[in-house]
Amino acid sequence: MNFVNKKHIYFLRHAKAEKGWPGLADIDRPLHPLGIEEAHKVAKIYASSTPIPDLVICSPSVRTYSTAMIFCRCVGFNLSDIQLDERIYNASLMDLWEVISEINEKYSSVLIVGHNPSMTEISCAFNNGIQHLKTGSLYGFSNQNQFWTELDGSESVMIRSIEP
Repeated sequence: MNFVNKKHIYFLRHAKAEKGWPGLADIDRPLHPLGIEEAHKVAKIYASSTPIPDLVICSPSVRTYSTAMIFCRCVGFNLSDIQLDERIYNASLMDLWEVISEINEKYSSVLIVGHNPSMTEISCAFNNGIQHLKTGSLYGFSNQNQFWTELDGSESVMIRSIEP
């Protein structure tokens, strides 16, 4: 893969989470043991042939942050550099476009870890053949000579598709 003069964006839906229990807020739901396995599996596949992202942006929910931490440990991304963005939790498609448009141009490769339905919706904007992101799924897209502020998915090529 040629990574010169391109923007690369990856969308990772959090791995399988516990259903929750009375008194536990949705944002605090942890990963299910199967989700921990899913996150490791996807990260190992990613790390086998894809460079470490320059930036990881994550929803502040426990399940997304846990997924991001597992992923980052496996690929060698510094955990203290994960950026939490509250807009990704319960995000609309427009919220995600706003997050993307604010990415500093110094980053050429970015991973966003979030939730459905917005992870599926944003992935569909880059490739309308995508119907649904299963828990733990990752899709990556390459965009030739784009600025983050101008990214709309129309000039994208899918470069990664990983499902646990």
